[in-house]
Amino acid sequence: MAGLFKVRGGMKISLLTENLSVRGGTHKQVLRLAEYLRSCGDQVEIVTGEYQPDQCYEEFRDFVIKTDSRPRHGRLGRVAAAVRLARLIAPDCDVLNLHDQGCDLTALRASLRRPSLPIVWQINDLHPAYRVGPCAGLKAHWLQPVHRSLGRWVARRCTVLTVNVTKNARRVQENMGREARVLYPGVDQDASMPAVRALTVPLQVLSIGVLYHYRNYETVIESLAVLAKKGIRAELTIVGTTKFTPQYARQLQALAEERGIAARFLGEVPGDVLRQTMARSHVFVFVNLDQSWGLAAFEALNMSLPVVLSESVGAVELLRGNPSVRVVDPRSAAAVAAAIAEIASSQPHYESLAGMAFESVRDYTWDKLYSSAMRRLFLEVSRPQRSLSAAAGR
Repeated sequence: MAGLFKVRGGMKISLLTENLSVRGGTHKQVLRLAEYLRSCGDQVEIVTGEYQPDQCYEEFRDFVIKTDSRPRHGRLGRVAAAVRLARLIAPDCDVLNLHDQGCDLTALRASLRRPSLPIVWQINDLHPAYRVGPCAGLKAHWLQPVHRSLGRWVARRCTVLTVNVTKNARRVQENMGREARVLYPGVDQDASMPAVRALTVPLQVLSIGVLYHYRNYETVIESLAVLAKKGIRAELTIVGTTKFTPQYARQLQALAEERGIAARFLGEVPGDVLRQTMARSHVFVFVNLDQSWGLAAFEALNMSLPVVLSESVGAVELLRGNPSVRVVDPRSAAAVAAAIAEIASSQPHYESLAGMAFESVRDYTWDKLYSSAMRRLFLEVSRPQRSLSAAAGR
């Protein structure tokens, strides 16, 4: 099987994530890390609670994927599934790398089975039970204290915690009692040169992200209605699966029809369709509410798309001051509309922004920003354990 060959001195890494049945930023992060580790001669396995090859990035097919396909009905069923999943983790792995939320029970079970196992937890977002960030307004529920206690317990058993953005490092410290290292994600360099872009009517506005309420797509729709009142015709395309919040998708469609905005909801699309959609677009709008990072904004810049970005998105840490990015209040449709109108104010101005967009992220590769730093961390935490194993083998 691809990915199983282990050169001398390479590590054996188990990557654990809840779900590989959606194309999202976390899943891209897992994939690019796995590819880099394999290129360094490490042995890689990916353990996940759900894997649908046709719904996730196709490159995962090249890796060893371990999953438990039995039904997970009810809370007890999910607990049992988490325990079963822990048994799939290679007993001789050098590091367990936990990604995001939903696998804390599995990680806890794995640490109890092997107390000396180094665990690195990449926390992209805190569990909704902490009621911070996008989940600050979540209603209280009796299970939330259980989830918070479990998260803190797992955090204490982890060797190192990592996050993608400084504000999440603060939240981890405040809510989980542990320090976290900040490792910025990278950017897929799909485009090898700047795109030649020309303004046309109607203006094509694009936004990408799994349809959750914090994506704030209603403000994007309202901003296009503001543009229409100013005589600027614009159409909206939204890419991202609707399967988790179908009611929200229906609400957005109804709002677009009410405002007279042409809006297309493409759902989940393959990579080639996404690239074609980005090539047809003029402006990328990403005004999520308190998004932890915002990988799609960087990928849009690589495709020479000027970006309108929420001031609460973690990507602002690298993109504030970028000449092709307009940072706005995500609650203000008028501010979003003004930013779109300024970007598209003239063809020469737009061409300049598009060219600078591509150049501004050329060095933000996955290998440089994220994967190499994570591998150095794996070497750091696994070295004592590997030394003991080597000594025992002599």
